[in-house]
Amino acid sequence: MCRTVHLVRELSPEVKTHLAVAGSSLLQAAAALLATAVPEESKRSGESVEHIDLDGDWPE
Repeated sequence: MCRTVHLVRELSPEVKTHLAVAGSSLLQAAAALLATAVPEESKRSGESVEHIDLDGDWPE
């Protein structure tokens, strides 16, 4: 823990800014992923996905 604190203190301001932006982007991506998740209620309510058969013959 102490080594990590010491390392962060010695980083240049540009590296700190880059790490902050990268962390923010990661959190935004995680929030967007969670926002698109299907709620459990809609799974149970009978809503389903249409099955498309891809193994059938293609029309010529």
